[in-house]
Amino acid sequence: MGTLTYVQLQNEVRSGLGGRTDLDSRLPSIINLAQQRLARIHDYDEMEVISTTTVNNTGSTNDKYLTLPNKREVFSIVLLDGANSRKLIQRTPQFWDRRIPMPEYWARDRVQDYIIWGQTVELWPLPNATYTLRMRWSQWPQDLVASTDTSQFLQKDEILIELALVYCFNSLGKEDDARKHSANVSMLMLEAQQKDDTHPDLNILPSASDAQVIQDGGLGSTPWLDPFIRSNR
Repeated sequence: MGTLTYVQLQNEVRSGLGGRTDLDSRLPSIINLAQQRLARIHDYDEMEVISTTTVNNTGSTNDKYLTLPNKREVFSIVLLDGANSRKLIQRTPQFWDRRIPMPEYWARDRVQDYIIWGQTVELWPLPNATYTLRMRWSQWPQDLVASTDTSQFLQKDEILIELALVYCFNSLGKEDDARKHSANVSMLMLEAQQKDDTHPDLNILPSASDAQVIQDGGLGSTPWLDPFIRSNR
């Protein structure tokens, strides 16, 4: 989380403008625009989320849909089912529509594949019972509204202030001042991205062979029951 409140951010931007007050009514929107721009530039670790949700067998074809409001990227979805827990496989929409254009036609079972379209996750097969899904995903920042709100960005208040000043000076036709603060943004962004997590504990191992995938995936000698040849990888 940020350190400065919404009101304090506005005060700092106003100070950077030389104390002028004619932009006061615009400062709330400008600070939120600065948040949006910062999020577009880089997907910071603090915007990553681990959440759980349930999927159910209600008998409706809508059982195949999940909605992730404010989603930026989905990194992983895992079905939690004890010893039968498994990572779901993400597919491309083209592959999906070619292989299973009507997911509800297939018999319900434990979910194993998904695609993403906009803010919607589509699952296959449709769940045959109630399951818990654990999702790793990143989100766009929420707008600051209340005076005591702080930004979701961690230790990046200074960048938000500088981005807001760039916007203000550009809107006032003061390109030289905007360029000066743009240089500050570039310097601060470099520092922030260097401090972002570099995943030092990442350990990459070779994947199993296709034969192991079929055997260990539980399909045994009947891999044709799965329309996705490599879905158990």
